[in-house]
Amino acid sequence: MILDELVLTDFGAFAGRQSVPLTPQADRPVVVVGALNGTGKTTILEALQLALFGGLAPQGSRRGLSYDAFLAQTINDGQDPAVGASVELAFRAHFEGDVQDIRVIRRWWRTTSGRIREDVQVTVAGEADAVLSTNWTEYVEAFVPRGVAGLFFFDGEQIEAFADLEGSRELLQTAISGLLGLGLVDRLVGDLEILERRKRVASVEDTEASAHIEKLTNIINGMRESEAAAQQRVDEARARLARAKEHEKHADSLYDREGGAQHERRTELETTRADAAASLAVASSRLVDSCSDAAPLLLIQDLLKRTAEQAHAEARQQQDQSLVEVLAERDAQVAALIKRLVRRGTTDKSALTEVTALLDGDRAERARTTTSLRLRASFETTAALGRLSTDEVAEQRRALQILLREHSRSSNALDKAERELGSVPTVDALEDLLLERERARTEVRTAGTTLESLQQVLEAERSSRERSEKNRERTIQDAARTSLLADDTNRLLEHSERARQTLRKLREAATRRHAAQIRAHVLDATHILLRKQRLVADIDINPVTYQLTLLDQNGGEVAPARLSAGERQMVAVSLLWGLAKAAGRPLPVVIDTPLSRLDGTHRLRFVESYLPNASHQVIVLSTDTEIDSAALAQLGGAISHTVHLVHDVDTGASRVETGYVLPLATGMSA
Repeated sequence: MILDELVLTDFGAFAGRQSVPLTPQADRPVVVVGALNGTGKTTILEALQLALFGGLAPQGSRRGLSYDAFLAQTINDGQDPAVGASVELAFRAHFEGDVQDIRVIRRWWRTTSGRIREDVQVTVAGEADAVLSTNWTEYVEAFVPRGVAGLFFFDGEQIEAFADLEGSRELLQTAISGLLGLGLVDRLVGDLEILERRKRVASVEDTEASAHIEKLTNIINGMRESEAAAQQRVDEARARLARAKEHEKHADSLYDREGGAQHERRTELETTRADAAASLAVASSRLVDSCSDAAPLLLIQDLLKRTAEQAHAEARQQQDQSLVEVLAERDAQVAALIKRLVRRGTTDKSALTEVTALLDGDRAERARTTTSLRLRASFETTAALGRLSTDEVAEQRRALQILLREHSRSSNALDKAERELGSVPTVDALEDLLLERERARTEVRTAGTTLESLQQVLEAERSSRERSEKNRERTIQDAARTSLLADDTNRLLEHSERARQTLRKLREAATRRHAAQIRAHVLDATHILLRKQRLVADIDINPVTYQLTLLDQNGGEVAPARLSAGERQMVAVSLLWGLAKAAGRPLPVVIDTPLSRLDGTHRLRFVESYLPNASHQVIVLSTDTEIDSAALAQLGGAISHTVHLVHDVDTGASRVETGYVLPLATGMSA
């Protein structure tokens, strides 16, 4: 059998759908699932056992709760209980003569009546199998017998418990019964004891003891009626609580629909309105301040532009007129020079005429008036008009546009706040709804208290009835022993007792026959794991009491006190390993926090010797302080891949990622 994938949907600390890849690579059997404490390691082990065994999973995997209570508690806090949660386990195993891909999907949810409903679907090669789905409880025994499951799925606490050699007797008895199929023998013995008890009851004569038994029976019947009445009152109280919750829900809905939620936000809305009004006042003030600068000129922007152009034209004309006077003096000097040149004969008279005409024309052109002087602005005024008509007015326009947008936003926010405040109902309008909501909540509290009280009464009635039934059973046994006269009954009881003794001998003989093989496997494992090789030379398993005794080289008993805590735990691991080998079943090994109580030397042996060899697939659920960077290095090529469980502080949920919790191991992801 190979586990391929575990899928958790809103299960425990895992929100949404989280997939844990488990398929090992060839010749790399170890899959390490790392996480910090409280992130969900143990949840993985619980989910595996739940997917396989459901309500028949070991009691320890259900945290001591009833099955329905455990299922209800495993629904993630962020999920609606009516939607529920699920676990899926995909694995490969021999089925109907071939290796098949099998997927078990177990889903549960809370119904409207408050009960937990569960559904199991099993697929083979991707196709739903109705027979397997309906009878999975029986079929799972063919894949993972519950009698030996504890040898393959276990945690550090179990190792510590088995380290007590007295406590290991129970493990040995359970494991050997599962290995040899002796559970049937135990059931036969139990059935015979039930048969004997019934025959003894039937043999009791109508005597004073019989009358006393009848009286006790009548009392018990009365207790049963009282218990039934108490149960009915509990059911009625539970129904009243459900109705009260519906009433509360309706009252809350009506209150919200009539504006109750808005009323509770009135202070918040008033604050929003005040903030919006303040923002509007600031925006208005800034607009007023802006209008005291160049902003009004935006109203006469075209006139301002024409005025600036007129001022520039007048300035150019005045410059030209001033230049004419300067040029006239210069031209007179040029003409006088040319005349002297003509008198000397250096140039002819026509040149003088042409130059004089050119200079006269230039002066005349510059002296001609084309612009009427209306402004007669100074140079500084003309420059200021130029700046206003270009840069300053454009910048003012951009600033005003920003201020107007802010003013509009503030005005809209104020309008919205005032509309919302206007729709808020008054306290008087909500008074009746407030009273109704409070009455509904009081009704829920009262109904809850009543239900709790009635449940306590019911529990007391049930306990009293059970004590009375035990008392009657003892009375029947005592009366049967003194009144057992019928020969047939005597013979039946005698044969039944002989059969029980024979079955016990059969159990002892079967255990004794296989004890040598189990002992060899356990001793082998002990020699591999114990640091002191000569400390334990042999092991003895009592086939009757299932007492495990460690023997030294001289055949003497090795007292548990001579072993350190780490050595006792290594013996416990050896016991699990040896029994698993004796089972002869190719099952994966799943271990939760195995190293937390081991010292350094025994950790090294556990990691190097046990983990790579425990099975063809070994899934280790570990903290960062157990399988650390050194342990990862020791495992080396035995590691198939690593998985990291990450807790999200913001959502309070865990998720599955590849890689490992250690930075040094990030390169070892799948």
